Amino acid sequence: MQDSIIGVALPAPLGALYRDLLSPYCPGLSLASCPSPQADSLRKAIAVRFNDGEPINAITESLVAHYGPNIRGSPTMEGFGAAAFLVPALLFIGGGLFIFRWLRRNTSRRAARGAQSLLLATVVAGASVPLMGCGSAADTPAVDPLGDAVRVEAAWVRVGSAGTVTGAYGTVYNPTLDTLQIVGASSGVADTVELHETMEHDGMVHMTPQPALPVLPRDSVMFAPGGLHLMVRSLQRDLVIGESVRFTLLLGDGRAIDFPVEVRSLDGRTVATTSRNASGAPRMSPGRKVRSSD
Repeated sequence: MQDSIIGVALPAPLGALYRDLLSPYCPGLSLASCPSPQADSLRKAIAVRFNDGEPINAITESLVAHYGPNIRGSPTMEGFGAAAFLVPALLFIGGGLFIFRWLRRNTSRRAARGAQSLLLATVVAGASVPLMGCGSAADTPAVDPLGDAVRVEAAWVRVGSAGTVTGAYGTVYNPTLDTLQIVGASSGVADTVELHETMEHDGMVHMTPQPALPVLPRDSVMFAPGGLHLMVRSLQRDLVIGESVRFTLLLGDGRAIDFPVEVRSLDGRTVATTSRNASGAPRMSPGRKVRSSD
């Protein structure tokens, strides 16, 4: 498999992660095999985070927090996942021992010998029956990840100082039976907010404006570093790490989707780093040109 961002073979840990995760967009398929454009955007976003040095386990935990535990290809042996395996087994074994001792005390040696054989056969047969919590996904009622309203979730914006350019990200969910068209965005903290996509051409990375972005029926689109994102130009004030600001998506049918956006540090984490101003971003000198970035 080739990395769709930089055109080279995937590192082994990244390829294994793609194979281990279930795609949120292709039920029953791994993230590696899902052909959805949204799955490709998610793979790109994960690759960017991996190339920036974020550990695989940290990436996995953030995806589980966003999409839920069903994104894992198999249950973990931690917390509730371990209990789902061990508790039924312990109850089954404990019940078997109780019956065995009761039979031994209350029946003759010959009867007990026959009961022991029957108990052994029951235990062996029961071992072939799936334990609680280990059934197939079809046995568990599915939770619709799209919900019932058009919305933006897990939205965040990179910290920035007044007058600078930054980027905003998140996931847009469309649970309706109609294709939505995102035709613009705005925010009270910036002069303009534009739809952009980071693309590679002739070995160079470019950010291309997108006049409109479709969101297919019962589907979602992810805005992430290294892919689709909101270019936030000319901040009206400093953005302070940890605060929440408001953004609005403009739809082709005239609707406006207002949503909260969390201000995070440049690497996407909420923990502030040492800085010369309250926002956590470097202060720009008057008249200094600002180079655009996502």
